[in-house]
Amino acid sequence: MAIDEGLTQVPVQIDGSCNGIQHWAAMTRDEIIGPEVNLVSQPKPADVYQRVADGCTTMCISEPNDWRNHFLDYWKGLIPRKVVKRSVMCDPYGISDHSVRQYVLQEKHLDWCNPLGLNMHQAANEMGTLICESKSRMMRHCNHGKLYVQLLCGWVGGETDKPMSWISPSGFLVINEYNPRKPKPSQVRLFDKKFQLQFGYYTDEYDCDKALTAMPPNFVHSLDAAHMSLVMYTMIKAGIEFFSMIHDSFGTLANSIPLLREITKEKFYEIHSTNQLDLIRKRAEDLVGYELPEQHPARSHEQRGKLRIEEVLDAEYLFG
Repeated sequence: MAIDEGLTQVPVQIDGSCNGIQHWAAMTRDEIIGPEVNLVSQPKPADVYQRVADGCTTMCISEPNDWRNHFLDYWKGLIPRKVVKRSVMCDPYGISDHSVRQYVLQEKHLDWCNPLGLNMHQAANEMGTLICESKSRMMRHCNHGKLYVQLLCGWVGGETDKPMSWISPSGFLVINEYNPRKPKPSQVRLFDKKFQLQFGYYTDEYDCDKALTAMPPNFVHSLDAAHMSLVMYTMIKAGIEFFSMIHDSFGTLANSIPLLREITKEKFYEIHSTNQLDLIRKRAEDLVGYELPEQHPARSHEQRGKLRIEEVLDAEYLFG
């Protein structure tokens, strides 16, 4: 990659293509979604958002109903990428079906319904169903991975009444602890009037339900953070001092971009050449004190695909 000498001091950003999904796909060796988030070498970049949108279109055609016919009529036969993007982007960090429907409404993708005399909320319910089903069909192995870590978290909490914890690839200790917040009212007087103020405090109890919900997003966020930390550490060792980094967006000066791109791929491979789901299971077993029973429900989610993780080293569009 040649950089014009006069532009070497210009800051440049490179981004991951939905980084959370990349991590889940790598962990579960998902050969279906892996290429869609550019984990393999291919002649042009893939677009997972468009693929999910295309899946919605396919269901509208193959499994029609009145609402799906309305969608195809309005969008001239193709569900737009923008309708599904936010829901797909949030999927690796945990998103409910209700949130998918709310995103469709909040982003005004269905504002055309009311002028046509159609119920916008009913339309959102149907569009949410399409998006969730399309995501589910594409991310089968990824979804098993999310359920796997969630069930491990529940196992640790149920056996020890303590939170799940793990060491991220950068060496950072993560403790998935949530404590219930209890209200504490306080009476105050201002001039001749009394008011009641509502404060709160966190108890020492362990909120297992909240911890279960938070486990998949917290786990994959810890991998996001570890990846960025390892990339920056390696760049600093190579003498690079200027960075602009947020989540899955990596920035530095233009003349350092070729090195940054290679290091982001190398560190991603370094993380996932070790099976992170096996590591989190072994951590759970250490916390509990014995091996995960063969009949435990988590065992049914130990499925892996056939993605060859070493392919990320030659993946031209993994970060770009």
